[in-house]
Amino acid sequence: MESITIKPRNDSEKQFVMEFIKRTKLRSSLDQTQKARKKQEILDGISRSVEQINQHLRGEIELKTLEEFLDEL
Repeated sequence: MESITIKPRNDSEKQFVMEFIKRTKLRSSLDQTQKARKKQEILDGISRSVEQINQHLRGEIELKTLEEFLDEL
């Protein structure tokens, strides 16, 4: 079976292609570099959150309460 590489130019094209693949039930796989990038983004976000917690525990910053956070929404 042949493989086809599709490189969307932006997020909307990527979403369109992924939705097409999902609706047509085509077999697909994400490029490993994309998976690695997503994993790194998640890990970076967790690291930033842990650093903020540590800063709060050291008294360097004040975190918002849940009520303050929800009020912003």
